[in-house]
Amino acid sequence: MSDGQNGQGSPGPMAQAVAPSATFDAGNSLLAERPAQLTTSRLAMPGYPERVCLTIRTETTTLTVMLSKADSLSWAAQLKTEAGQMSGLGLFTGR
Repeated sequence: MSDGQNGQGSPGPMAQAVAPSATFDAGNSLLAERPAQLTTSRLAMPGYPERVCLTIRTETTTLTVMLSKADSLSWAAQLKTEAGQMSGLGLFTGR
């Protein structure tokens, strides 16, 4: 049975297990709190289904996704659930 990248020895640092619920890399300094802007709009083009355009802008990145109505409702529900589970404290510490 292989336990390393080349089948010998122990796994290196990149092979460490991460809990399935861990979706945030607190050790990545690029993920520190920064100003961000969220914009949404509806996009209707002839011959295509209407979409919700969701854009997140930061000082280093712009990300735009085009979502169907079903996906928009699903994303909104997921955000509402996560926000509802937040404590009242807003303390964030980065490395």
